[in-house]
Amino acid sequence: DANEASASTLVTDFAKMINDPDTADVRILISSENVTKIVYGHRYVLMRRSPILFGLIHSSVGGGLATVHIAGSYEGILRLILFVYTGMLTAEHNEQLMKDVEIARAYGVLA
Repeated sequence: DANEASASTLVTDFAKMINDPDTADVRILISSENVTKIVYGHRYVLMRRSPILFGLIHSSVGGGLATVHIAGSYEGILRLILFVYTGMLTAEHNEQLMKDVEIARAYGVLA
């Protein structure tokens, strides 16, 4: 069906936007155990899907690239952002899935 193909393409296109510094207007610095990693995102998507990210991004907006600091697991936050963009949780194991659901709830993405 054409609608399913279009939706699938849209999800794929949105997933490709994650961590693309050329199109991003948000830089998320994720700190865990004295290591900081960066994920690039798009303020419109992040702010629309998460009230917590809305507040963090809104308070850091100036001109250009907004920078947000988050403490936590890089992999967990990256999966959260993938969920924000695509609506899909990708954890392989139930234990990790539960942690991802907790992160999504903490950021107001899941009720």
